[in-house]
Amino acid sequence: MTFSKDVLFRNPVNKLENNVDWAFSRERYWGTPLPIWRCQSCSHPECIGSVKELENKAGFAGLKEPLDLHRPFVDELTFDCPQCGGRMRRVAEVIDCWFDSGAMPIAQWHYPFENDSLLKDGRFPADYICEAVDQTRGWFYSLHAISTLLFNR
Repeated sequence: MTFSKDVLFRNPVNKLENNVDWAFSRERYWGTPLPIWRCQSCSHPECIGSVKELENKAGFAGLKEPLDLHRPFVDELTFDCPQCGGRMRRVAEVIDCWFDSGAMPIAQWHYPFENDSLLKDGRFPADYICEAVDQTRGWFYSLHAISTLLFNR
C-alpha cells in the first residue's frame, strides 16, 4: 500500500501511528457469522475453518438443506465438545463489515483454497485504487491489516 505524503500528513495527527487494536467482531444480527463455537458446559472455544470441518465434528447436528450459513440457520448447527462432551454452539457475534471489505481481494478468488497464483503475480489487492480520504480509516486500513496478517506485506 502506498500513501501520498501530501495527503497522509495533511492532518496533524498521523492516523496509522495512533491506531488502536481492531476488534473485528460486532454484536449485531446482520453480517458474516463469526466461525467460533463455544461449549455451553466448559466454555472451550473452537474456530471452524470450513463446512467440511464442521460436518466432520462428532455429534454434528442441525444441518438443513439447502445449506445456509447465515443467521439464524448457522446458529442451529451444534456438535460435541472435544474437551467435556457438552454441546458446542456458535457465539452470537458477527464479523465487522470492514473486515469483509478488506478480505474482498482475497475472498473473490477463493483463497487459500484455490487460485494461489493469482495473489502472487502482483495483482493483490489491485493495480490502482482511487477513493476518498475517508476510506483510509475503514476499507484501506482493513486491506492493509489483512494483507499484513496473511502475507506480511
